[in-house]
Amino acid sequence: MKQYFIVVAMVLFGISCKNDSTNKVVSDVKSQIKMLEDSLMAAPIGANYKSKAPDLVKRMSDYVEKNPKDTISAMYLFKAGDLSRGLGKFDDAINYWQMLIEKYPAYKRAPDALFLQAFTYENDVKDLDKAKNLYETFLKKYPNHSFAANIPVIIENLGKSPEELIESFKKNQNKK
Repeated sequence: MKQYFIVVAMVLFGISCKNDSTNKVVSDVKSQIKMLEDSLMAAPIGANYKSKAPDLVKRMSDYVEKNPKDTISAMYLFKAGDLSRGLGKFDDAINYWQMLIEKYPAYKRAPDALFLQAFTYENDVKDLDKAKNLYETFLKKYPNHSFAANIPVIIENLGKSPEELIESFKKNQNKK
């Protein structure tokens, strides 16, 4: 019986040490991500972006993969999408936002992620059908969101050139 308690105590001690070590690693990774973010934000606009942002995206993505239940993972996916879009990696951005929507639908920025997917399809990928579909999905899922009021106008003007938009605006002004 005494040996049983010793074995149980050793197992519990081992688990406790492992958890402390795991928590330290997680904390260290979060600190590294924060330092990279801070250095990226502190630099003049555009400086070092192309050299530091990919590393930051990778670290965030790796963190999410290893720690999917951590509440910060949703934020990392959102930021990874934003950074990827800034790097011109539009498919990656869309995929990060999609992961966020699927894995963390209750996250406060999930509606923003869906909107940004539509916006990226419209303005960067130039897939207007996909953009329209996502804007419509946004309206169905988030009819009370602050972006919702603008979406019908966005859909109506999908694919119009700046000149066409100006002409349309002038026509609407003349009707008043």
